[in-house]
Parts: sequence; structure tokens; C-alpha cells
Amino acid sequence: LLKPLQVYSADNELIAEYGGKLSVPVEYKQIPKPFISAFLAAEDSSFFEHSGISFKSLGRAVSETLTGSNVQ
Repeated sequence: LLKPLQVYSADNELIAEYGGKLSVPVEYKQIPKPFISAFLAAEDSSFFEHSGISFKSLGRAVSETLTGSNVQ
């Protein structure tokens, strides 16, 4: 069954649907662990250590926006 990209909350509520392209839905447990690790290493290495908002990263983004720098 092909569907648009659908994002669900932890309690299985549909949050949003994106795009016109159709895809095959997969459950989290079907995603290979190396893929998850690689994605998180690039996007948010502390993802499983915060409640959904990384205030450290948010502060860094605000600081970079205000100063016009890209400090890493």
C-alpha cells in the first residue's frame, strides 16, 4: 500500500502528511540500526538524551542567527 510520507506521534496519532510522492510505510523497528546511527550522527547525536528539544542546540542556533556566524 503506497501512501504519502506520514509522521506519527509516540501514541500513534497522525501528526502530518508530506509530499505528493507515494512511499511504502515502515515501522521504526524495521529501520536498520546503522541507518539510524548515521542519521542521528549527522542531525542530532543527543536525540535520545533530551525530551524532544535540545536547548543547547537551540541556543547555539539563536546565537549563530544573531551573530551571523556558523560556529561548530
